[in-house]
Amino acid sequence: MIGAYGEGPRPKVVARETVFNLYGKQPLLHDLVISGIHFAAAGRDPDAPDYDPAGQGADAIRIVRPVHRLTVEDCRFEFFTGNLVLTGEARAPLQEITIRHCLVLNAYSTAGAFSGQGLYANKVDGLTVEGCVFDHNGWNEKVPGALRNIYRHNLYISHDTTDVKIVGNVIANGASHGLQLRSGGLCEGNLFVDNSIHALMAGDAAVFRGNVLVGGRDIDAKTPRGIGVMMAAGKSVVADNLFLHKPDTAGGAIIVQTGKWSPKTGVGAEVFNNVVCDWAGNGLEVTAPLTSLVFRDNVVQGVAAGRKVVTVKKPAEAMSFSGNRYDGRETDRGKWFSTPEGFVSPEGWMAKTGDNSQLARVQFPDANRTLPDDFVANARAEKEGYTAAAAIARLREAFGKTSKVSANR
Repeated sequence: MIGAYGEGPRPKVVARETVFNLYGKQPLLHDLVISGIHFAAAGRDPDAPDYDPAGQGADAIRIVRPVHRLTVEDCRFEFFTGNLVLTGEARAPLQEITIRHCLVLNAYSTAGAFSGQGLYANKVDGLTVEGCVFDHNGWNEKVPGALRNIYRHNLYISHDTTDVKIVGNVIANGASHGLQLRSGGLCEGNLFVDNSIHALMAGDAAVFRGNVLVGGRDIDAKTPRGIGVMMAAGKSVVADNLFLHKPDTAGGAIIVQTGKWSPKTGVGAEVFNNVVCDWAGNGLEVTAPLTSLVFRDNVVQGVAAGRKVVTVKKPAEAMSFSGNRYDGRETDRGKWFSTPEGFVSPEGWMAKTGDNSQLARVQFPDANRTLPDDFVANARAEKEGYTAAAAIARLREAFGKTSKVSANR
């Protein structure tokens, strides 16, 4: 155990170098807990008196040697180049790593395009991230050169990582992705706020369930984003999520695709019991041929004018649409749906796909409810009630989703 005792704030470790650095061919380290410590990068906070514009970055925790059963809990990380860097080897992956109830904040880099992650994990067998706050990692608008780009994320998890669970976190304001989960796994009960791409899920199987996604942004003027979730897993499940209140940017709410980290056998997706409301982007967007697609019992409402409620750009081998309720702000309903051949009227869509869903405007209990403007700031400050679970419960209630989250029918 490396930690603290007694009352008061976390003891603060301020360093220009990597604080906890495990590397080299040394004996296996196992059964370690790092708890209750505040890690701060010296000279890296542009609002602090000790800010050094020429200072070099480092990592807070960097592990590049075999470690089994490591828990990092109740720690605060801020302003490092990489707040948490976990890298195993092909023959010796890290095993059973847990990051719990931590604040992972403000990582940024002015160097290589790939640096600047809140959490980077590669070749980890068993990774759990739960109850944390990840905010504003990958960039810093007050530091020249610390720019948002497509490589910098709040959480960046490689395809060589297995058995991943991302549960109950606040994930906000990432340079690019809030969560890039190339390996697949479980993402459940998280609150995503104003990331450029809230989440990417790939690998053999991925479940994206019970999350709430609010807002979104472009990476920059030349790199439009504002995307909800991108599903590219062989078996993709998107269930019981809320996609809410994105006033601008072009990105779709739910995008199903194939990509570099999809299995060669193809991608099949089941998308059910989700709510998309007040979203400036397509509701459902299928961008690549799929083995199968089931889209059922979803409520897609308030999709912005000029955007499609559902667009299938590439055909699936098998498609099923049922029990959905559709409504868009585009006054020409002939532009609500599109197929590979182009726009199709709602009647044509129903006939072509066998969709038995309704064109209907849904009255939610409180469709205007969103997060308080100071929510993320108060979550960072660990104020009572400013957690992912509390926010999700309040927003689910506003959209008539008070039942427990379940992936079952």
